[in-house]
Order: sequence, then C-alpha cells, then structure tokens
Amino acid sequence: MKKNIDLSNLKFEPKLPENLTVYGDLDLRGTKITKLPSGLKVDGDLFLRNTPIRSLPDNLEVGGYLYLEDTQIKELPPGLKVGGCLDLTNTPIRELPSGLEVGESLYLQGTPITSLPPGLKVGRNLYLEDTPIASLPPGLKVGGSLFLTGTLIKELPDDLEVRWRLDLDNTPITSLPSDLKVSGSLFLKNTPITSLPPGLKVRMNLDLTNTSIKELPSGLKVGKCLYLTNTQIKELPSDLKVGEYLDLGNTPITSLPSGLEVGESLFLRNTPISEKYTREQLKKMLPNVAGKIHI
Repeated sequence: MKKNIDLSNLKFEPKLPENLTVYGDLDLRGTKITKLPSGLKVDGDLFLRNTPIRSLPDNLEVGGYLYLEDTQIKELPPGLKVGGCLDLTNTPIRELPSGLEVGESLYLQGTPITSLPPGLKVGRNLYLEDTPIASLPPGLKVGGSLFLTGTLIKELPDDLEVRWRLDLDNTPITSLPSDLKVSGSLFLKNTPITSLPPGLKVRMNLDLTNTSIKELPSGLKVGKCLYLTNTQIKELPSDLKVGEYLDLGNTPITSLPSGLEVGESLFLRNTPISEKYTREQLKKMLPNVAGKIHI
C-alpha cells in the first residue's frame, strides 16, 4: 500500500533513519534538511526543492520523480536510479555519473553542465536548453524528445537516437549525420545549417525558418509541415512530399515542380511565384496540392 511521508516546510531539520524505505512519496520541500540517510529507497516521488541539501547518498533509489531543482546539488552519487523524471533545473551540477539511466525525462536547463556521460539513457525527454553544452556523447539514446535550443552544439554523433522531437533552434549546428532518422519533428530555426542529408525522412514537422538553406535533397519526405520561411530556396526537388503544410513565404522561389505533393495548404506569400501567377493558375499547374494555395 502506498504511504506518503509529508514533512514539507518543517521549521527544523528532519532526522530520517538509515535504510529507510518509503512506500510512496517523500516530501521534504522547504525543510532545512542537509543530508539523507544511507540505504534510502523511495517507491514514489522524492521532493527536495528549496532545501539546503548538497549531496545524496550512494545507491539512492527513487521509483518516481526526483525533484532537485533550485538546490545546491553539485554532483550525483554512483548507483543512482530514478524511475521517473530527474529535475536538476537551476542547480550548479556540472557532470553526471557514467551509466546514469533515467526512466522518464531529465531536466538540465539553467545548469553549467558542459558534457554528458557516454551511454546515457533517457526514457523520455532530455532538456538541455540554454546550457553551455557543446557536444553530445556517442551512444546517446533519448526515448522522447531532445531539446538543445540555445546551446553550443555544432554537430551530432552519428549514432544519436531520438525517438520523437529534435530541437536545434538557435544553435550553431552546421551539419547533420548522413543517416539521421527523426521519428517526430526536426527544428533548425535560426541556425547556420546550409544542407540536409540525402534521403532525410521526418515523420512530423521540419522547420528551417531563417536558415541559409538553399536546396533540399531529393527523396525528402515530411509527414506533416515543412517550414522554409525566410530561406534562400529557389526551387524544390521534383519528388518532394509534404503531408500537410508547406510554407515558402518570403523566399526567392521561382518555380514549383508539377509533381509536388502537399496534403493540405501551400503558402507562397511574398514570393516571385505569387506575383507571377494567380491562385487558379497554380491549382492547374500543381494537381497534387490537395488543399488551399495562399498567395
């Protein structure tokens, strides 16, 4: 039976026994706790936000979420196991232990972390926005989404696996691995990237807004939306397929292939094409654009 222990906001430092097992959540938020007992096991969530705690015991086991945001934790102990999310937002932590596995999401925003350990496994999302991290380790596997917005990442490891969303907006990324596969969405807005690997397939959305991209590889398939706004694209590959929206607004695009496939809407505002043709002419020229053409 789940039994929670709520000691939050105690005015004194709680003393916990060694080898304590909590069959539920352990809430220590707002207390003066500085040390946890060795052998601690928490089946549910462990809340430590806004406490003066600076270290954790070796082999700590937390079945649910481990909340350490806004603490002074500088390192994680060996043998740490977290079944749910691990939140290290706004802590001074600089590195993670090797072999760390997080069952759900790992939050590292606002930390001074500069590198990740080899073989890190994150069951869901990995949040690294606005950290000074400049590279990713080989063998990184993220079961959900990887958020790298505002980091110093310039390239990705060849064996990177991201199951859902890969967000590289506002990074200095210049190239992508040749065999990159993104099951969800790929965001490259405001980056210096100039080319995409051949045969790239993005199951959901691909955002290239405000990039220096000038051409797309043949065989490109985007399951939902392709955003090319404010790029230097002048023409598209003849076999381009976009499941929902294709946005070419504010580009120098001069022609469109007759075989272009767009499942819903095509946006051509502020382009040479929108000045040259009417919507009716474009509909005849583009029989595989199923939805509305916006000029």
